[in-house]
Amino acid sequence: MSSLESDPEGTLSALGDAFGVQPTPQVQPQRRDEYDYDDYSDPVEPDVSEQRISQLEARLEQQDRLQKRQQIEKQVEGLRDTYGDFDAQELYQHALRNKIGNLEAALTHMRYGDLSDKASKLEKEQERVDAKRDASVVEPKGSKQTGSSQKAVEQPNSIRQAFADAKRELAS
Repeated sequence: MSSLESDPEGTLSALGDAFGVQPTPQVQPQRRDEYDYDDYSDPVEPDVSEQRISQLEARLEQQDRLQKRQQIEKQVEGLRDTYGDFDAQELYQHALRNKIGNLEAALTHMRYGDLSDKASKLEKEQERVDAKRDASVVEPKGSKQTGSSQKAVEQPNSIRQAFADAKRELAS
């Protein structure tokens, strides 16, 4: 049984005190003769009561939102302490876009996507490097035809020797 049902006046008074709303004095209903069948009007104006209740509900909702926001900010600070710096707005958007209710799980998911992209790029780059290494080496003298004879060229030890080798090659 809720406190509003068991003690409505006490609950409304406590809520009014908590939110700074002064209660209106309640008008005691006039005693009527039991045979008086005139229009009976409620002594408490329903518009005023409903307005106060809606104001209290709005304040409660606002306090709930503020409390939730503070909890989220505290959780984000804890995640920053644990996992390092990150963009909180990006994390919120990622969590909403992927419908992840736990911010730590959303951060892990967000960073996994980034790491996965980087890993696939590195893997492709490694495949290109390996393909280049495995490719056949192009000879500087052009293509070799069957039956052509080429002498093995020694590496020159000096500029003079390189110049002499180049002259011999041109002469032949």
